[in-house]
Amino acid sequence: MFECIARCGCPKVVSFDHDLGAEAPSGYDIVKRLVEMDLDGDLQLPDGFEFHVHSMNPVGAENIRTLLSNYMDSKRAQSSSGE
Repeated sequence: MFECIARCGCPKVVSFDHDLGAEAPSGYDIVKRLVEMDLDGDLQLPDGFEFHVHSMNPVGAENIRTLLSNYMDSKRAQSSSGE
């Protein structure tokens, strides 16, 4: 998945689930990796990036929302301050 995103870019809208199966990373793990890739310059989250969380796991869903909301707020603040 990350290879595809690195090659084709990140979609403008993503809907995340937390629990992806016993052998799979969680949706939170995927979000952490997307943020790391954006910070490292390995990908760029597109302008106007939107996300939704459709998980039935309330704690996992909130963790995804909090991480991405805080990161996107920080990114917007940096771009508006000219950094």
